[in-house]
Amino acid sequence: MTNLIPACDSTAPRSGLRPARHVLLAAAPNEPWEELLWLDEELQTRGWRSTLLRDGLRALQTFTYDPPDLVLVDLDTGDIDGFELCRAFKQRAPHIRVVFLVRRADPSSMAWAFALGADRFVVRSATRDGVLG
Repeated sequence: MTNLIPACDSTAPRSGLRPARHVLLAAAPNEPWEELLWLDEELQTRGWRSTLLRDGLRALQTFTYDPPDLVLVDLDTGDIDGFELCRAFKQRAPHIRVVFLVRRADPSSMAWAFALGADRFVVRSATRDGVLG
């Protein structure tokens, strides 16, 4: 299985784009901070500049003024759910990858996410290896 978040060479030129790869992580408001901080640290060790947010409105605002190269989004992001965020992100920048990273999922959630333009839908395992490995 390929890595969900590959290591990136932050010094390689990317067709005129800024050299540091940016990932926006829009998490559920009730997500334990220790899990989010672990994921944030893992992203940084793989060469990503990460922005960690726990509310959908702030994620949308951040996307507007500091567009990421990749978005990791949960289904529940507070005031704006992950589906609406995905729709908004893809309307503004169709080329940006959006990955749903969720604890539980049902087939209808997965189908809706893909219909809105999600690139992947990953159900996190109970272990950390299932998130980035």
